[in-house]
Amino acid sequence: SEKDREQFRKVMGEYMVVQEQMSHRPEGFFNRAILFSATGGNEVAEGLYKDCIRRFPDFVPAYSNLTDLYRQQGREDEVKKITDMGLRCQPKSAYLHYSLGLWHIRQQDNIKGLNELKLAAQYAPADAQMQYGYAIGLFSGGEQKKALQMLEDFVGKYGNRSLILDGIISMSQDLGQADKAAKYSSIRKEVFGY
Repeated sequence: SEKDREQFRKVMGEYMVVQEQMSHRPEGFFNRAILFSATGGNEVAEGLYKDCIRRFPDFVPAYSNLTDLYRQQGREDEVKKITDMGLRCQPKSAYLHYSLGLWHIRQQDNIKGLNELKLAAQYAPADAQMQYGYAIGLFSGGEQKKALQMLEDFVGKYGNRSLILDGIISMSQDLGQADKAAKYSSIRKEVFGY
């Protein structure tokens, strides 16, 4: 309704003022960019991410979100350029290696892609997304048992994460290991309710 739109514009305006006042920190640019991106202001979001990177080159989330924006727009050359720029500043960033790995895979270079996903997993051993991405790469590349073991080891070391459990269940089913799939389905149901 018009009343809801007006309320949203008011709240968004107040939020933007607060974020502009935080421009001495990367979050002031980053948070505004996220909001513009989410509400269709991609050009403004792109400019804010670029400003954030220029002023705060070590702030990895700005690179990651800008590459996501470019990927959504099909601007793959720029995805690579921004990811490489970020890795020059933060060579051990799991998120940037993950992004580069997915870029290589989209370019049909699965070997380089898997190598980048491996680095991402090494740099962030407790991050479920990094581990899951690498495990999926391994599984797709013919190393099914290694991928499944990797996810089971993650659960043993870091506890239950829904993404990891989903991966174990799916891989177990694909490998015909119904007992293992049932075991982890039961754990998922108990912990996450589905």
